[in-house]
Amino acid sequence: MRKEAGKTDGLLLLTVFVLAGFGLLVLYSMSAYNGQVRFGDAAYYLKKQLFAMLFGFCLMYGIARLDYHTLERFAVPAYLISLALSGAVLLFGDAYNGSRRWLSIGPFSFQPAGQPTAMYTSPSKKSSASSKSAVRRPWAKRSMSRSASMVFR
Repeated sequence: MRKEAGKTDGLLLLTVFVLAGFGLLVLYSMSAYNGQVRFGDAAYYLKKQLFAMLFGFCLMYGIARLDYHTLERFAVPAYLISLALSGAVLLFGDAYNGSRRWLSIGPFSFQPAGQPTAMYTSPSKKSSASSKSAVRRPWAKRSMSRSASMVFR
């Protein structure tokens, strides 16, 4: 059963929203006391996560509307930026609990270690899609080992 181009997979979208809502519920139940004691607001962490989640959903919607072929030209610059951010963590990163993993830029803090993972798989997708055997047999050993080697380097 094939989907037409431009159609939204409603079940997948519903699953994402349900899991995100469940995550917010669990976050609130675990952090309400700490938020009340530290910041005087039981929903402090919930509001912070809700803002980040809404921003992520807007970004997800925007990227889903783009043709992925237009993003292909940004793969190498995005990879280089992610490497630079990972290097910046070593020099300027914030240390929490004895490890330096977070980078703060103004009021925002994030972990740049997650971004290179998407960049590692980007070149392997292009090379495996160009191979005719990989298109006919995506489970072929050659294409899977190439993708796995790119991800686990």
